[in-house]
Amino acid sequence: MSIDDILKRVHYTMNTIIKEIAHSETMVIMTEVRCGLYASLYAGAADMNNNTHSAEISQASRVTKWDMKRDLADLLVIHRDRGLLLGAVIRKTGSDVRALCDDIKNALDYLDQAEAVVNDVILPRVAGGSIVAVNKTILLPNLERANLQSTIHSLKPEVRERLERCVGVQPGHDVTRLCLTKDDMADEQRLKEWWTACLKHDTQGDTARVAEEVYKALVARFAVPLTTVEMWLGAVGEEHGRDLTRIALFPRQVELLEDTPDDDGDVRILHGGPGTAKTILLLLRSVSWSRDGCDRVFNIQTEEDGQAAAYLVSHQLRETVARARQGDTVARPDFTVQHVNMAPWRDKYTKDWTEEGRLAVAAWCDDAARSEDRKVHIIADEANGHIISHMYSELKGRGCTVKLWAAGVGLEIPDDMTRYVREITAPLRCPPCVVREVEQAEHMKDGRVPRYTKPPVPK
Repeated sequence: MSIDDILKRVHYTMNTIIKEIAHSETMVIMTEVRCGLYASLYAGAADMNNNTHSAEISQASRVTKWDMKRDLADLLVIHRDRGLLLGAVIRKTGSDVRALCDDIKNALDYLDQAEAVVNDVILPRVAGGSIVAVNKTILLPNLERANLQSTIHSLKPEVRERLERCVGVQPGHDVTRLCLTKDDMADEQRLKEWWTACLKHDTQGDTARVAEEVYKALVARFAVPLTTVEMWLGAVGEEHGRDLTRIALFPRQVELLEDTPDDDGDVRILHGGPGTAKTILLLLRSVSWSRDGCDRVFNIQTEEDGQAAAYLVSHQLRETVARARQGDTVARPDFTVQHVNMAPWRDKYTKDWTEEGRLAVAAWCDDAARSEDRKVHIIADEANGHIISHMYSELKGRGCTVKLWAAGVGLEIPDDMTRYVREITAPLRCPPCVVREVEQAEHMKDGRVPRYTKPPVPK
């Protein structure tokens, strides 16, 4: 059985625990976590940072002496109340006892290594002086518990003692109850017993909890990016030999994308400072429309100095959709992005529509309303709120279903559109020095642009 199939079985088992056994508990469960990578990164940082204490350097150096060829924790549980659970998966079936004994020994080596990374490098930086329990387990999805028991009797005494010490049982006690076997996975009661035994209570009893800020920091350290998306960013991605570049989103951005549309259509106006992922969200929403069958998106330019932003959005959107469709077996209509420049239709002094502009807007709305399903999809970056409001009203007056996502920094929003405004304030990709510089702008100081808020996870 491949490791992918094994991990699917582990995932299924952990989902069973969450749904049936530990549904009221708070935790994050991950597989294939690169613990060794943290050690090497921290060691490098310690060597370069002149302010790092020598003890911290020696800790990082001591951890990196491990052979990091296998730097994956097959299972990692970050539990809100009980700390950490590290797990190693063994694929053997028990037909070769000697090979199974070797795998158990290798699993012990790795669990000791992973625990050293966590205790010596990660927890001192993340948890400070807080005590966080680190528990360990071995998972054998292809092996019955009876076979495991007979194999343990075949282990050398020193290896058996290491196994007992690793999973945390007293010498001579049944060590298999701390190991998850094939028959345990199929029996809810035995699964519950394993779960209870693995995540032990600490010396302070049931009421002891991991400090909330420590729990969040641990989740951020291991799990961020919480949500990643791929989009075309031109040379940025090509430098790494790939067309699409991965970008991490904060929960707020994901929340906006998953927000239930209003009854009268999918309309959102994103308001926030530079670097808060407004443009990225416009692109992601447009890609979502294309997957739902949309064949044309209007990219509206509302200001004379918005040409570069409009061109970039059009190009990124076309390329992202094209690459997302590569290898897609579902037949979809051709996807086009139509750039519409409305800036010349406004008087540059009064900002009112010119007579020519009114006719041009009416003609454009007539053309957009001719689609067979009368659905119009619009995005507008660096948008003028009054132009967006006028377009929306014109299209709705023609009986169209309008899907409109706009974004801007210094938006002036007409009263009839304020219900669609969503503020987005956590800087996604800006370094702190850039954030501090932008915060000095008058628009940020006087409240016309929402002030930045602290990102939800540590940098």
